[in-house]
Amino acid sequence: MNVFRGDRLQKLREREGTQPCVLAELCGISKNSILRYERDGVIPEIPSVVKIADHFNVSVDYLLGRTDDPKAM
Repeated sequence: MNVFRGDRLQKLREREGTQPCVLAELCGISKNSILRYERDGVIPEIPSVVKIADHFNVSVDYLLGRTDDPKAM
């Protein structure tokens, strides 16, 4: 089963040097939600997954663990 990969979100965010509160503002998602996605395994709603994928220029499939290639469609 594929689920949202919070570890990938955290690595992308840290690689970019973006704090959770900044990412939250850029994506229109609460800071607490970002932290829950990364740490607690909370699965975001589809619109949030799309916003995060668009921000980092990666595929939704990458964030969902369906592929290990960030650019795979």
